[in-house]
Amino acid sequence: MIFSRVIGTVWATERVESIKQSALRLVAPCCPRTGERQGPPVLAVDLVGCRENDRVLVVYEGSSTRFALDDKETPCEAIVVGIVDLVDMEEE
Repeated sequence: MIFSRVIGTVWATERVESIKQSALRLVAPCCPRTGERQGPPVLAVDLVGCRENDRVLVVYEGSSTRFALDDKETPCEAIVVGIVDLVDMEEE
């Protein structure tokens, strides 16, 4: 899983059946401690109802995505599977 922040929404009127009812979010990997971006944005299917600026957990792996969407043929690689409420970390 990748700790990320939602940075936008993508609107697409025509989609494959497995993601027709899901929102599409633009997410960027970020540091859990500081929130600083740590990589390029990725388009992810939102399975949990997140919003812009939410911190989220993203699965970025084809077979896990196919399993979660229950579609062996889905073209999706990334899905949002959780909204992060709190990060509790020890100081380094």
